[in-house]
Amino acid sequence: MKLRAQGTIEYLVLIGIIVVVSLALVMVVLSLTENNDSIKTSKKISNLTNTIPIMDASLSKEGDALIVLKNNTGNYIEITKLKLDGQEADYNSKNLLQFDEEAYLLNDLNECACERVGENKTCELIIYYISNGIEKQTTSNIILDCINIIIPKDNTIFPNNPNDITPPTITLALPIGFWSNPL
Repeated sequence: MKLRAQGTIEYLVLIGIIVVVSLALVMVVLSLTENNDSIKTSKKISNLTNTIPIMDASLSKEGDALIVLKNNTGNYIEITKLKLDGQEADYNSKNLLQFDEEAYLLNDLNECACERVGENKTCELIIYYISNGIEKQTTSNIILDCINIIIPKDNTIFPNNPNDITPPTITLALPIGFWSNPL
């Protein structure tokens, strides 16, 4: 009776080893055929672990880029400058609270430009920011989606334009007839 039980256990162990080896083989084949999905998954994981992850990035044919950044630092930060493939844009940003996202617009990019809509472009992004009064920077290579045109949302942060010295024009108006009829 003892030998009979030993043979059954050996048989079950052998079946278990065959199942594990075949599952490992299936995983290897799937990882080779679905390489693009693994890149997207690794990008999602890096977005969760980076200090300032890039949540979305688009680039237009005209050379404008829209980059959405998220604050994972644990403190509030202030984005002061973005540099995309050597071209800088300065910002007077509001404080970016923990886990908040903001969209930043970069104009007239020549170095990192799209040629065709629908393709992807990889560029180096350097983020300059202030955290706890200390100036810091982080560098990463980002994949930008090439699109036709970028239309910024209401909460998009635009770069400073030091050449714009035109004062604002204010026009005040009253309803017609308000002052024409004395009491």
